Amino acid sequence: MAVLAAVLWNDRIMAGNRLVDVVAFACGGSVLAQGADPYRVHPLTECEHAVHAPGLDWPPGDLTLPAPLPTYVLLPFALASRVAPFAVVAWSWIVLNVACVALAAAALRRRLPHLPALPIAAFTIVATLPVGILYGQFTGVVLLAVAGSGEMLARGALRRATLCCAVAMLQPQVGLAPLLALVVLVPRARFTAVACALVLGVVSLWPRPAFAIEYLTQVLGAHARANLPDFSQYSLPSLLTLVHVRAAPALLAGNAVFLLALVAAVLVAGAIARRTGRREAIPWIAAAIGTFASPHLHFQQLACALPGLAFAVDAEGAGAPALFALIAFAIPWARLALSPIGAFSAGFATLAMSWGLVSQRVAAYAATAATILALGLMVAFIRTAPMHDLVPHMPVIGNPLAEVPWSLTMLRMDGAMHTAAIIVRVPTWIAMAACMTIVLLVLRARPRPDGA
Repeated sequence: MAVLAAVLWNDRIMAGNRLVDVVAFACGGSVLAQGADPYRVHPLTECEHAVHAPGLDWPPGDLTLPAPLPTYVLLPFALASRVAPFAVVAWSWIVLNVACVALAAAALRRRLPHLPALPIAAFTIVATLPVGILYGQFTGVVLLAVAGSGEMLARGALRRATLCCAVAMLQPQVGLAPLLALVVLVPRARFTAVACALVLGVVSLWPRPAFAIEYLTQVLGAHARANLPDFSQYSLPSLLTLVHVRAAPALLAGNAVFLLALVAAVLVAGAIARRTGRREAIPWIAAAIGTFASPHLHFQQLACALPGLAFAVDAEGAGAPALFALIAFAIPWARLALSPIGAFSAGFATLAMSWGLVSQRVAAYAATAATILALGLMVAFIRTAPMHDLVPHMPVIGNPLAEVPWSLTMLRMDGAMHTAAIIVRVPTWIAMAACMTIVLLVLRARPRPDGA
C-alpha cells in the first residue's frame, strides 16, 4: 500500500496540480479574515499567486481558482492563516486528510466482515489520494465524517453520529443526505441536528451576513454553471451538456433529481437498515445516493460514497460481480489514464483491492484488464486532446465573482478536450450505475426482526 501510494502521488502527470485547491481554500479564508469578499476575483487572485510551499504547483498565467465554500467552511482556514504560514497550513491539511483516510478505513474494516483489511486499505487509498488529497481537497475529512457517522450510530452514540454528519456538511452535496436520513429515521438525533444547524447558521454570518447571502444567491449558481463543461465533472447536468442540453434546463434537471434523491436516500437507507439489521446503513447508504445525484460532482466527492457502496458489496457477500463494480468505481480513470505509470498503477490497485476476495488467477486477470483499459484510455486521450497550454492570460474587467474567469477557462478547455474528456469518464459512469444497482439489490434481503 505504501508503494501504491507513492506511485499515485509522484506520477509525473500529477505535476501542475498538487495542492492547488488548498491554495484556494486557504486564500479564501485569509481574505475572509481581512473582512474582504472571498468570492470575488480580487484580492483572491493576488493571494493565490503570492503563496509558496514545498511541493506546490500552480497553473500558468493569472488564473483565479474560486473558493466556492460557505463561510463556515472558510472560517477554520481564516483562523489558521492568522497563526501559521501557508506552507504549514497546506501540509498540515494534507497530513490531516491522510490520517482521516486511515481512520475511515479502520472504521470500515470493523463494520464490513466480508472485506479484508488489504482491500479496504486499497479502496480508500485509490479513491482518495490521486485526486482529492493530492489536490488539497476535503476528501479525507468528509470520508471520515461519513464513515464515522455509521460507526457511531452502530454503537448507539447518536449525538456523535449526528455531529459526524454535521462535519460532512463541509461538502453539503455529500453531508446533506445522511444528515436528513438521521433526522427522519432516528428521532433522538433531531435535537443535535437542529443545534448543529443553528451553530452553522450563526457562524456563517461572520464577518458579514452579506457574504453568506452572496454565497447562497450568487456563488452556488455561478459555480455550477462554470463547471458544466469541466472534464472532471460526473454530475447529471454535466452529462446533459454533453448531449447539447442548454445550461439552464440542465441545472434545473440536476437540482430536481437531487431533491428527489434526498427523499429516495432516506427511504432506501431506512429499508436497507431494517432488512440487514445494521444501523450504519442509514448514513452510509444515504450518503452514497445523495452524492451520486449531486448537481456538482467531482471524483473527490464520489470517494465519499465509498462507505455506502462497500456496505452494499459486503451485504451481498462480496461476490465477484459486486466486487469488480466497486473496484471500477474506486479507480480514478480520468487521472490514472493520463500516463503509463498511472495505467499500470490501476492494475496494481485492482490486484490489491481484490486480494483475498477472489482467486489469485482471477485477481491477476482483473489487474491485467484494468491496465489494458487504462492504457487504451490513455491512447484515446492522447489522440483526441491536444497537449498544450490551455490556460492563457485572460484579462478580467472589474471585480466579478471568481467564477467568471473560471468559466472562460473551463469553456476553452472543453473546446480543446471535449472528446477526450468524454472518453476517460465513461468507465466511472458505468461503474456508478453498476454500484447503484448493487445498492438496490440489497433491498432483496429478508427483513431482520431486530432491524434498526
